[in-house]
Amino acid sequence: MLRLFERLFGFLFINLCRCHAVHDAYVAVDDADALPGGIEPDEDPDDNFTDAGNTYYTGYLATAKRLGISAGVGNNLYAPAKEITRQEMFTLLYNALKLIGQLPQGRSGKTLSDFTDTGQISAWAEKAMTLLVETDTVSGSGGKLNPDGTTTRAEMAQVLYNLLGK
Repeated sequence: MLRLFERLFGFLFINLCRCHAVHDAYVAVDDADALPGGIEPDEDPDDNFTDAGNTYYTGYLATAKRLGISAGVGNNLYAPAKEITRQEMFTLLYNALKLIGQLPQGRSGKTLSDFTDTGQISAWAEKAMTLLVETDTVSGSGGKLNPDGTTTRAEMAQVLYNLLGK
């Protein structure tokens, strides 16, 4: 986790790209020793998103695809340079945590109906957002969750901090 915060420091209010979200989530989970035996990024992926390229995050995208953490944006594309929305980030984290058996537990008493913009949540993100709200991992701001808003590095760092404290 310390590596992640060191990497994020100074860049906290920059919007997060989809490629960085997958990489940073992996680094945070790996640093927390939540992965028994670890999950390594695919070194020579046979099956990856067609726009994954050949860069530091390519193996992470292939692993996310292979393990069902992300299905991309459709047509075998991931759109790595596109800024990630809050509901996309929450869904990626939910899928990764579910895979390793580390979904947050407990109930805060909050529900999606406590927020005025729940109608903007996509069907594919509802399960993830419901759990993260109910466990107080995500608290929103001003009575809104802003599911279609872009995620900043600071927001991702806060969610990861909340998750690791559970």
